[in-house]
Amino acid sequence: MGLIPTVSKFLCCLSLEMGGYICGIFTAVVSGITLASSISLLFTNLSSNDAGWWTILILNIIYFSLLLFASIMLVLGTKNSQPNKMRLFLLFMLVGVIVAFLQIILNPLAGIIIGILWTCIVVYFFICIYSLFVQAGGSGLIC
Repeated sequence: MGLIPTVSKFLCCLSLEMGGYICGIFTAVVSGITLASSISLLFTNLSSNDAGWWTILILNIIYFSLLLFASIMLVLGTKNSQPNKMRLFLLFMLVGVIVAFLQIILNPLAGIIIGILWTCIVVYFFICIYSLFVQAGGSGLIC
């Protein structure tokens, strides 16, 4: 067993492959909706001069475009048992884990319980997708 723990089932009763499909398709749908919303905001507020708003919107579009691509690659990698196609999604999940921990630290007391719950969910899904990655023959997240 390596540094990152692994599991043999997704949500205790589904195969890891099914978990890969569920995570990939769900993330692709949410990313697509968020991306479409961001693009529509881009075109409806063309007259805005707020540089901060534009920066956040452009970064949002870039992030969700990449996440949509990574989600599609996760589904294809799961279907064909190709761990290299899962790697980008794993890296996004790792960033999500880090952001979730930061939200716990930076949120006021009322947000801590939700932050801890969200962090547990993100960490669990990361472990499940990492387990699928290892099962498909992948090794090392970066290389």
